[in-house]
Amino acid sequence: MGFLGTKYPIVCPAMTGVSDVRLAVAVSEAGAMPSLSTVDKTLDQVEREVQDFHNQTGHSNFILTCFLSDDRTYTVGLAKLFEQYRIPFCELVTVSDQAEFFYRFLKKLNTTVLTKEIDHRTHEPIFDGGFYKGSEAAGAGSRFSTAELFHRQLATSAQWSKPYAVIPAGGISTPQQVQYYLDQGALAVCVGSLFAATVESCVSEDRK
Repeated sequence: MGFLGTKYPIVCPAMTGVSDVRLAVAVSEAGAMPSLSTVDKTLDQVEREVQDFHNQTGHSNFILTCFLSDDRTYTVGLAKLFEQYRIPFCELVTVSDQAEFFYRFLKKLNTTVLTKEIDHRTHEPIFDGGFYKGSEAAGAGSRFSTAELFHRQLATSAQWSKPYAVIPAGGISTPQQVQYYLDQGALAVCVGSLFAATVESCVSEDRK
């Protein structure tokens, strides 16, 4: 089953205005890795989505993309959701004063913690991996293409003391591109735009 525990090593990222529980369930049923997000949601709303996904699929194998604030109550509530539902992956997007507490709590649960990256990391981080968004990715702002960023990071992280997942993200839309990154050593590949065009996405029909 590989790094993600799914049939296919493909991640559908959380996309504001595009993805919700309906798309996440469809992605899971298709054999890829879905994502849910906490952005602009109360703790109750996040819990309802997590519970809804679990009820429809019978599992909690998804990535919860977490935007942390300095509100400790909210952070503790999110941590409890990871514990209750045994969510295996966290994408930590916003690093706040609560990030270190949150990370250490998740590691006690053996949660894999990923970050979103637009540049090459030269020093070994505490996190388990990252989505490397090249210049082709929407709103990424990277100075490197996805391929260049991926290869730079893969070469550097190979020298680190623990395994680190380098997941390419940005401009990947064909089976050939997915296979290329897998052949080059990626444990998974992030694909967004293709999922936005599915019937289950929140995008209006005239934009698909």
